[in-house]
Amino acid sequence: MDNLEMLMLKKGENINQLQSDPQASTKELTVTRGILPKTSEERYMMWEEVKKYNEKNMLLNSEVNTLTKKIETLDEDMLLKEGQITTLKDTIERNKPFDPPEVLLLSDCHHLWQLPPINEKLSGKQINFAPPAAASFT
Repeated sequence: MDNLEMLMLKKGENINQLQSDPQASTKELTVTRGILPKTSEERYMMWEEVKKYNEKNMLLNSEVNTLTKKIETLDEDMLLKEGQITTLKDTIERNKPFDPPEVLLLSDCHHLWQLPPINEKLSGKQINFAPPAAASFT
């Protein structure tokens, strides 16, 4: 009979455990359902923030590319000016007289492609060193 009582007690404990498991699971599910909307809202807000940062990153990358191109242009202008300075120094050192219209002035470096070569003489033609009217100096 002791064996039978032990089996009955174990069955009773198993029944109690089986009844308490769904109740605990129901409580846990209720808590999880309460947390889910808050978590979803936070996830949405974070996603919106990520999209804003991606857009800002794209704009900054574009600005970096623009500034890099400007730096390259300035480097080219600097090399051009250094060459012009060297040419002027060489002319001065050789005591050669120079005709200012034939020498490219530093202020005209942006319009180099419009000028004839420095040593080229144009027979009877006047050289226009003014920038074109529609030129932009930015």
